[in-house]
Amino acid sequence: MTVKLEIGFKNNSITSSSYTKFQGVTMDNNLSWNNHIDLLVKKLSMACYILRNTKTYMSALSLK
Repeated sequence: MTVKLEIGFKNNSITSSSYTKFQGVTMDNNLSWNNHIDLLVKKLSMACYILRNTKTYMSALSLK
C-alpha cells in the first residue's frame, strides 16, 4: 500500500526527494546508508588511485 503525503509550509508545498545530505551524511527516504556508502567508495577509490600512481614520484614518508 502506497500513501502519497503532501507537506506544505506557508502555502508552499515541500517536494519529496529520493535522498538528502544532512551534516555530511547522505540518507535516502528509507533512512538507508547505501547512497552514502556508494559516495564514500567513489571518493576512497579515487584517493587510492592517486596514492598508487604517485608512489613512484614520492617517498613513503610523504605518502603517509
